Amino acid sequence: SDDYVLGAGDQLYIRVWGSTSAEATVTIDRQGSIAMPKLGTLKLAGVKAGQVDAVVKAFFSKFYKEIEVNVSVGKLRKITVFVVGQARNPGSYSFTGQSTLTSALFASGGPNSGGSLRNLQLKRQGQTVAEFDLYNFLSKGDKSQDVRLQDGDVIFYPKALGYMALMGKVNTQAVFEVRGVRDTVSDFLSLSGGLPITADPRRATLERIQPGVDQPRTVLSISLSDAKMQSGTSLPGLLT
Repeated sequence: SDDYVLGAGDQLYIRVWGSTSAEATVTIDRQGSIAMPKLGTLKLAGVKAGQVDAVVKAFFSKFYKEIEVNVSVGKLRKITVFVVGQARNPGSYSFTGQSTLTSALFASGGPNSGGSLRNLQLKRQGQTVAEFDLYNFLSKGDKSQDVRLQDGDVIFYPKALGYMALMGKVNTQAVFEVRGVRDTVSDFLSLSGGLPITADPRRATLERIQPGVDQPRTVLSISLSDAKMQSGTSLPGLLT
């Protein structure tokens, strides 16, 4: 893509025509530059793929007039990414520089049975630089949280916080992972595709399980008519 940022290890095909003609296949070195015989070196690391034609043409224009330049990207550099935490297949993986967080997620098999699909973390140089909720991608096709990977990145799967089961008259009966304390019943109803026309939005039952307390099971009667209703769904429970 045009916004791909070139770096060491990327291969380029350069074609020049006009007052002079030349063809070359070059690879960006560890210093981030390419070497052109008799002309010198040109730093390309950090240049976006959509801008590389103009940058290379400006370089050749210092020596030749009335020329045209075309640059295409060949083999992309390889990067190493580490997958850790509650991962199904933890370890180190090799990807191209074009790969994103979702690429690594599917290549590594995702989280294990206790891992989170909703709080996937990307760590870079000891800092968390991105958090990814796979539910947004699977249910809405939203990749706005997806980011491009860099060499040495760490993908961390934390443990899931808990689960909410939806049963009864809903379009999709399923068990959903809880993301955090701000989750609402309406969030999970949206993930399940909402209610069928035969469902009564005025009546629902929320059964909550809290291990470790004297009365671990509580049952509440609630109304679904309030779209902003918050019913403590950050705790594991069963909504019917």
